This record gives sequence, structure tokens and C-alpha cells, in this order.
Amino acid sequence: LAMVLKRRKKNLMKALTLEPIEIIMDEATDLGKKQGLIQFLSCIVNGVRHNFFWAMLELKAQDAATIFLESRDSLLEITDGDTDSLHVRVLVGCSDGCASMRGKRTGAVTRFMDENPHSIFTHCAPHKLNLVAKDAAKGLSELKTVDQTLKIVVRLFQASVKRRDAFKGIQREISIGGEILLINYIVTRWLSRGEAAGRLLKLIL
Repeated sequence: LAMVLKRRKKNLMKALTLEPIEIIMDEATDLGKKQGLIQFLSCIVNGVRHNFFWAMLELKAQDAATIFLESRDSLLEITDGDTDSLHVRVLVGCSDGCASMRGKRTGAVTRFMDENPHSIFTHCAPHKLNLVAKDAAKGLSELKTVDQTLKIVVRLFQASVKRRDAFKGIQREISIGGEILLINYIVTRWLSRGEAAGRLLKLIL
């Protein structure tokens, strides 16, 4: 996998040439509890916007200094280590609003902007929308019922191989057009509630 990603990076660097680049970054913790930073890049080539995965960096810590240094070192691959060229190329960035990212004094974004005052970083709009929706939903008892129902139904089939097989058999009998896998709603994954509820609705309606 590492070799494939390395080869992909080389091809991307050839395609990027000298276009300005936007960086999208987010901290993450994998199932093994390892801390990481995900980087996506976005640029416009010949009038067409291209978005692509750039790197998944393992972090020794999720403090602002570590995030900034690891992220910058990764981006320097684009410019062969030339910091000045990097400041010309990466002028726009996007992240979530946590303190380690957007802290006014020492956040990773603040450090980027200190090095390059011409850069512009924004708080991710979908992330802000998710925070608003999450806050607005706190008072809805119906939504709590939906979440509880999703968890009960998914656990019912995930906890037993026998029940999963029976569930697959029922789907084949009613010919729903392919097997539908039920998935858990995960709070930190913004779209998972809608995806989980949508799959369950396909089986009911």
C-alpha cells in the first residue's frame, strides 16, 4: 500500500505543475487508537477542479505544533522542500474548528498563517453545518428514538451469524434488488446517521 501511495504521489506532483493548491486537513483516530492527520488537496487544472487524497500521517501527539510540523513536512514534498515555493502554492486551507487547529495564538492554522500572511484558512462549512444540526437536534425526542431503534436493529443482526444469514435469506426472498448491509450510526461520522437510517428504510418501505 505504501508503494502504491508513493507512486500515486509522484504522478500527482507531475500533474499539479505550478497550480495553486488548497489543503483540507482533519485529525483522526483509527480503530487501533492511533492518532493521525488526513490531508486532501484541491486544485484547478485547465478550468476543472480536482480533489484528491494526499496523505494519512501518523501523529505522535495531536497538539498544534505536531500537527503543523507534520502537515508542512508532508506538503513540502510538492515543492521538493522549497518553503518559499510552498507559500506561493498553498494559499488556501480548510480545517475543523478545534483548538489544536484553529487556536488564535498557537493553533496549527495560525502557525501556517504566521509563516505565510497571504494564506487564507476557513472553518470547514460542512463541519459547521453538522455542529448546528447536532445542536438543533438535542431537543428532539423523536430523533433519540430513531437512534435507539437503529442501534437495536443493527446489534440484533451483528451479534449473531445465524441471524445475519437469516436476514440475507429474507432479502433474497423479497427480491429487494441486492443485499442491503445495515451499518451503525457513529456520532463522529457526520453522514452515518442518514446512511444508517436510509438503509433501514429501504427494507421497510
